[in-house]
Amino acid sequence: METPKDKANEPPAPVELDKELVDEAQNEEDDDLLQTTAAMLKGIKDRISIAIAPEGSEDQQAVPPTETSVFWQEIMAKLGELEDMINLGVATMTLKGLSHTAPGSDPTQITTGTPTKSDNEEIEDSKPTKEESSKAKLETIATTAPAGPQDVADSTLEAVEPQPGEIVDQSSDKETGKGPDKSEAKKAKLREKNKARKNRKRAREKANEAAASRTALLARHNPNFAANIRVSQDDEIAAVARVREDIERCEREGNIDKLCIVCDKTGGGYCGGCKKARYCSKKCLVLDLPVHKKVCSDFAGPAADEKRPSPQHHRVLFFPTFRVKPEICWAAYHETDDGRWFEIDHEDITQFLKLVQAPESEKGKSQGFVDFVQFLGDRPIGHMLRAATFNTPRTVGENVNPEILNQSHNAFLKPGYLRPWFGPLLCAADARYPGQNVPPRPRDINARDVHSVARLLELCEGSCITIPELYHGKTISGLLINDLLNPMNVVMGVENVFEMTHVPLAPMDQSDHAIALAFFVGLRWYIRPCHVLGVGGKETSWNDRQLRYASYTCGLRETAEDCGGASTGPYVVVLHGSGNPVEALHMSAFNDYLDKVYRAKKTASKHDFEKYWATYKQLRGPLAANLPSPYKWESAGAIDKLGVYDPVLVMSFVKDRIGDIWDHIAKASDKLERKTFEGGDRRRELQGSRESNPTA
Repeated sequence: METPKDKANEPPAPVELDKELVDEAQNEEDDDLLQTTAAMLKGIKDRISIAIAPEGSEDQQAVPPTETSVFWQEIMAKLGELEDMINLGVATMTLKGLSHTAPGSDPTQITTGTPTKSDNEEIEDSKPTKEESSKAKLETIATTAPAGPQDVADSTLEAVEPQPGEIVDQSSDKETGKGPDKSEAKKAKLREKNKARKNRKRAREKANEAAASRTALLARHNPNFAANIRVSQDDEIAAVARVREDIERCEREGNIDKLCIVCDKTGGGYCGGCKKARYCSKKCLVLDLPVHKKVCSDFAGPAADEKRPSPQHHRVLFFPTFRVKPEICWAAYHETDDGRWFEIDHEDITQFLKLVQAPESEKGKSQGFVDFVQFLGDRPIGHMLRAATFNTPRTVGENVNPEILNQSHNAFLKPGYLRPWFGPLLCAADARYPGQNVPPRPRDINARDVHSVARLLELCEGSCITIPELYHGKTISGLLINDLLNPMNVVMGVENVFEMTHVPLAPMDQSDHAIALAFFVGLRWYIRPCHVLGVGGKETSWNDRQLRYASYTCGLRETAEDCGGASTGPYVVVLHGSGNPVEALHMSAFNDYLDKVYRAKKTASKHDFEKYWATYKQLRGPLAANLPSPYKWESAGAIDKLGVYDPVLVMSFVKDRIGDIWDHIAKASDKLERKTFEGGDRRRELQGSRESNPTA
């Protein structure tokens, strides 16, 4: 049985046009265009019927996942072509309806002078060639963030209609009568006709270019792409339904506090310190210990049952701004027609409100609520977990203030791993589900909830993962690169420039960007900006030059030294497209190698970098003795899951644009100190060599 992929190269079988469709055509000379459209439509339908065999068919065969993805991409491409052709046909008929063919002329010749084709011929320029499909509109890769095929604009004929002030000829070409007046009128009509012809020709060219662009985009899409951007909040209705189901299930099944905090199994015993946290095994205790030890003493001390201030007070998880540990403390929840707030007496709130010059009347009152509606697989929670924020000023661009960075939130998992939070934060429990119109049903936060909050924060706000075994999602290896001089990193206590880590497969803020010069030497390396804090701001200046040659990317035309758009925050992560690790020495060797190439005005290549790595590794001695080659993961079996576009085509594109990339890096070098990097003189030399030898 032929697969959908095999059928993709077969031309659609010709079919007879529906009579009603022909009758509705404005001019009979458009029959060939409509027939081509109908034939393509039938071809698509035939392919669908082959791929989805009816029940009981002897030919029925399951399509492998890879074939299915290719099949649907081809279907989308065909549908895009179909839409363009239909729009073009309608536009052509509309324009032709306003003008007429000269009497006695060939009825198959339209007023633009462009010959139409018969059923057995392909309409000229209606489809891109193979070369056009691989390179058409490829400039978009270097200037816009990667986007899937669904982001391609649907409309392809925006400029088909005549522009305002332009006149379309609505009269016959045949002139009657003679004389000077008639001659001038004839010239005016000819001028108008020529203008209309140019308009139609321009519209036709635009339609063909758009069709080529759409087909090329779909052809360049990476079928193995799996790193879709994380959605911070699901559909509200579905989220509320999940929370309600969880609450109802836990009410039916009874007390879930007897389940293991980590794996939800029964059995085991309680923590010897607080007697509140239950674990089924020592392994689970060890996994949860980094979080639990921060609050263990509170459950048995200030937040013990016998120290409850009043029946209206309940335990909450409080993240003070100026302390390094979260706390379990008491708070009273109030809800009236005028608002809702937690009444909490804590000196950290007083200090924070004073620092941001908030009114004294705001003391102890929370100002905003955020419900955790994400789910942690099948983990039972039993109530709504809600975060309350306090009078936090805007944290965008220059307004980012490291002084009010929440220290306890930052250190809850590992410094720098969660998106920075500014000002106090409080987490509480409520047995109501979102939107339920009943009186408040506050609950005490327990040790199990503290673990759930840690996992939810990591799922929603985590750029890096502390313990992959506890993450509720897919993770990959990454190389974290920190700017140690960045004010935010200084406050967060980040100590290492390079750090091997794990990150979610799905990025948090934007798609991963291909590092242009890495692809140029055959390495499928991507860069992921983390903790995007806003637009502008000094945090975009990298002081240690670690990203000098990783700053030019396909999809993000901004550099770490000269960034005019979204802030990259205090660090980035370098990833391999397969999800396997990129070693710190690989990145250092890559940077040093390209620096030597740049200074010596040589040409970089995969072969040359492999030789350089062998020498570089030998000079590092025992430190690099067991490190593999940077090209270990470039085999055919290591599929690329991070690139939106086909990595082979990206490599081809980078090779075509390598001159522009070097010029861009040379221009950026002016902003670097001369003692660490060559500046204006080197840039002028490089530009001069490019002008004298453009292909160099």
